[in-house]
Amino acid sequence: VGICREYLLGVRMEMLRRELAAAQKEPARQLELAAYFTHCGVQAGHLQLVLMVAMVNAFKLKNFGTANSFARRLLELGPKPEMATQAKK
Repeated sequence: VGICREYLLGVRMEMLRRELAAAQKEPARQLELAAYFTHCGVQAGHLQLVLMVAMVNAFKLKNFGTANSFARRLLELGPKPEMATQAKK
């Protein structure tokens, strides 16, 4: 039940983030939702994807400190070489 709750919460945040992205509204809120999702208790493979999305969103908003934080967390999980290369950039 706890795992389902975490996934449900994360997916709801992701759906709202995508709605805002499609409408090209509130980029700061989009980043905030992506950042919150990184703290949900999801499996490592899913967390890698979530961290990648958050990292890219932070970089696009020129929030390099936050992007760096997401990249470090991503690299600690041992992602695929393509993801690791992008995170190191």
